[in-house]
Amino acid sequence: MDVPVAANILGTLGAVCWSIQLIPQIIVNYRRHNATGLQPSMMMLWAWAGVPLGVYNIVKEFNVALRIQPQILTLLSLVTWIQCYYYERVQKLIPLALNEANECQKWSVYRSLLVVLPIAVVMGGIQAGLIIALRIAKSLSLEWPLILMASLSAALLAAGVLTHYWDIWKHRTVRGISFLFVAIDAAGDVFSLVSVFFQTELDVLGIVIYATEFVLWCGVFACGGYYNLLPWVRKRFGGESKRAEVEESVGDRVMMNENVSSSSVFRTCHVRAPAAMPSSWSSSSRRLMLNKRFSRMAIAGLCTVIFLILVFWGAIHGSYGVSQYYSFSTTSSFRPVSVDPEGKTIQDLCATFPKHLLQTIQPVLKMGHADTKERLDAQFDSVSACFGKDELLVFSDLDESIHDHQAIDVLADLPAIYYHDNPDFVNYMWQKEMRANGTLDVDTEATARIQGWRMDNYVFWDNAFRFLQTFDPDAPLYMGSPSPGTHDVKQDIKTWFANGGPGFVLSRGAMRALLVRKTTPYGQYVEPPATEKWLPMLRDDCCGDSVTGWALWNVSVPLRGYWPLFNPHPLHSIPFSDKYWCQPVMTLHKSSPKDMVDVWRWEFAQRQLGRPLLYSDVWKFHHPGDREVAENWDNGKWDFTVAPPEARIDSFEACGKYCKDSSDCLQYNWRGRDEKKCVTSKSFRVGEPRQPEKIIEPEVKDDKGNVIPPPPDRQDRWVDFKSGWLTERIAQWRSNRNCTEVQWVGPSTKRIF
Repeated sequence: MDVPVAANILGTLGAVCWSIQLIPQIIVNYRRHNATGLQPSMMMLWAWAGVPLGVYNIVKEFNVALRIQPQILTLLSLVTWIQCYYYERVQKLIPLALNEANECQKWSVYRSLLVVLPIAVVMGGIQAGLIIALRIAKSLSLEWPLILMASLSAALLAAGVLTHYWDIWKHRTVRGISFLFVAIDAAGDVFSLVSVFFQTELDVLGIVIYATEFVLWCGVFACGGYYNLLPWVRKRFGGESKRAEVEESVGDRVMMNENVSSSSVFRTCHVRAPAAMPSSWSSSSRRLMLNKRFSRMAIAGLCTVIFLILVFWGAIHGSYGVSQYYSFSTTSSFRPVSVDPEGKTIQDLCATFPKHLLQTIQPVLKMGHADTKERLDAQFDSVSACFGKDELLVFSDLDESIHDHQAIDVLADLPAIYYHDNPDFVNYMWQKEMRANGTLDVDTEATARIQGWRMDNYVFWDNAFRFLQTFDPDAPLYMGSPSPGTHDVKQDIKTWFANGGPGFVLSRGAMRALLVRKTTPYGQYVEPPATEKWLPMLRDDCCGDSVTGWALWNVSVPLRGYWPLFNPHPLHSIPFSDKYWCQPVMTLHKSSPKDMVDVWRWEFAQRQLGRPLLYSDVWKFHHPGDREVAENWDNGKWDFTVAPPEARIDSFEACGKYCKDSSDCLQYNWRGRDEKKCVTSKSFRVGEPRQPEKIIEPEVKDDKGNVIPPPPDRQDRWVDFKSGWLTERIAQWRSNRNCTEVQWVGPSTKRIF
């Protein structure tokens, strides 16, 4: 099951732990006025680790908490680092018989600030520069700099912990490090590690990073238990005689404090006082009972938290037969479910259509007068064929009769304010004038220049009905294929809208929320209607679906992303892979008129009562990968990789060999003649015919921005297309994926097209 909420909650808990973990250590250092045993190198490494981590979180546009967390880590690490020097004492122990005082030296406050502040400024400057540079790299689709930042941060954090291992080896004890600090940091690793398993895609790098640091902390705990806790237990329960023996054996006047610190299970060094030992022991004994109880409670609490997390994770992802997908039990409402379309008319096929479902589901078709007759005929001979004139809402930019349906001009009754200073209405007004003077559709050249809406969406109604029957129509639901939308400046959140091409769903609850207007206590409206409220944005935004998403966001109806159920590809371009195989398919985008009619008739014979139509079923329509070679054919427009120049590929055969040598390559495309480019893909698709084309040369401009004309003797360059499929490898890939489970994915805006 895709549970982004669980991932967010666990990830945020981890971030909180990493924001506060050093506070107990700082408090312990302050109360003791001593940081002996705490490694300053560790704190400095952690301070630097916050720099690349902050860059990564900010450039990736994580939430505000995750952006602030690395800055807090750096700040607290610098405070702890300077404490190590401020409280440092160079203690020269003089024999008590000489009765000389101890000499102590430590840094002043002024010196400490003089050292730490410039370091903080340098770190801030480096981070700011890296953020600017990596944002540019991200805009160029370069991912490796961000991966480098994450890896560098993890390496510095791990290196910091490893410095304590050297101190443990050197002194055969764990010194100076707070128990609460270690526990909170380890808990942060656990929360973050578990959150990775709730993500849609498993982040192996994240698992390695969090698991490595958690294991290192477990090692510190183990060393503390072996070198510190066990000797303390033996001494504690070994009797007073044993204690006296130990005390007499200490000859260098330095001993290990036998009581457990108020925040640590690890002992710390202190100078043995020459007098007042009995009273000291009495005070220590009292503190011991309190600290012992506190330590037990802290350990028990941490173990309980870890246990509950592991149980929760195991219940979701363990070997209990629980799927990560929704186990919808759906049935087809078509009667009969399956019918052979051969020799059947549209009326015969539509007789099986479950029209009773239209009492709760309202199909809507958006078209434009400029749509070609071929597209209109295909739409009403396939997707919209079974709807009566009162069952389908047809919205257009001109009121007219289309295939016995009355199209509604949704622009006709808009307020007059829409027509002022709005260039988008030029075509619409031009179209109205041509209709009035009788030249619309007569002057074909002028009509063709009118750019209106385009109709190119196909809906698998059986799957759509199965899907929609699992939702409450009164809940505010907005569902589709996610596309990045307007940035919410107030909340500093990127919003999403449903791409209009594959279609989208609005529930009754969402429509109500969208149309609600604020009123006074007397019932008078204080807000304009929705058509006027979003007019400024309609003028500036390119796309109506984007404005729709923003309007819904502002009434607390965010998009629920259901890609790949809502599919942005045409039928011939579906990139069959694990992302497009065992999932139900609900829509297609930009399919050709012929494909729409053909797949509509084909679909009637494919339906099953208890199983929706999957992408693996749609594969059977075109059978991509059954043929090995296709001339003048392009199968490489999506999910492709271009072979690097060092591969030295100069022919179609060499391109095929390069693909075969790559274990995950399934198809290839050779772009020959003057281009000589080998394109490979981990998915396989049908593709489409593509004749040789002239290569468009880029414009060359001078220093002033003027286009430099090409030399008169420059020859045109051409490219042709030849495609190949590794048929045996594709057959093996298909045989390994039987789709015994229907992958009804959950809502997500991280799993996007």
